[in-house]
Amino acid sequence: MNNPSLPTLDDPENLSEKAARVWESATAGETAGAADRALGRTKEKATEVLQSGERLLREHPGTSALGVFGAGMLVGALVA
Repeated sequence: MNNPSLPTLDDPENLSEKAARVWESATAGETAGAADRALGRTKEKATEVLQSGERLLREHPGTSALGVFGAGMLVGALVA
């Protein structure tokens, strides 16, 4: 369970030194690559959700309109 490369609170004097070593071990390229992958997955998921919502609206326009009307009434009642 004890990983020597991770800073712990057992030795407060060496905490900043250990944290600096861990921080330096992660390269900018790895971080940028991880961020790019996360952004790509997020875009894919957002596209799927958008397409799913559009399909639902096209298949059930009446139910969607009633749902929006009900949500508007609820917000109006809360605000008033």
